[in-house]
Amino acid sequence: MVPVIVTKPFAFAHRGVEVEQFEPSDEPRETTEEVADWVAENGYGRRADAAAPENKDAAAKRSRKGA
Repeated sequence: MVPVIVTKPFAFAHRGVEVEQFEPSDEPRETTEEVADWVAENGYGRRADAAAPENKDAAAKRSRKGA
């Protein structure tokens, strides 16, 4: 199982027959590799095991701190 962060609601039909509903959440949700790939490729969220996009404020603080 792979953790994903869902950002837009969608329904996914596993093997074309088992429909599972996904709702947006900040909490990771365990799902199959197939769903995790689909979510990332189609803009419905991201894999939670992937590096999260960096916060712009944190990057700015880090660059000021080194100066």
